[in-house]
Amino acid sequence: MIYFYNPSTRHIVKRCNYCQCLFTRMYELAAILCADPPTFLEPLKDQVFHLHQNGKLECRVLGIPYPSVQFKKDWRPVAGSHRVKCVREGFDHWTLNIQNSIHMDEGVYECVAENLAGKVYCTATVKVTGTSWRK
Repeated sequence: MIYFYNPSTRHIVKRCNYCQCLFTRMYELAAILCADPPTFLEPLKDQVFHLHQNGKLECRVLGIPYPSVQFKKDWRPVAGSHRVKCVREGFDHWTLNIQNSIHMDEGVYECVAENLAGKVYCTATVKVTGTSWRK
């Protein structure tokens, strides 16, 4: 909780969750920057990928200011590669694309969205079905 302070009267004038108040003494004006914690409009969903096929995990997230978004697999950050890419497809739409899925892609995936007002998480499990044929 942050309290708003009027420098000319030296009184607390308001209070607000997740807000910052910056005063310019020269003009005695207050610029208020408000923040809302991130929220998932659509969380990740459990998926079944077919071996050597493409798959994706999607979520939609909003917050003020817009949150940073990170994907993790088994609680470790997902490193982008030629097979795995994290893409912001729209204003609030994030996708983790996995090309040519392999059994090592199985696990628990997590999307973390964070801004100055808070941090939220959602998780999904990915299974990979199919067998590799070796001679």
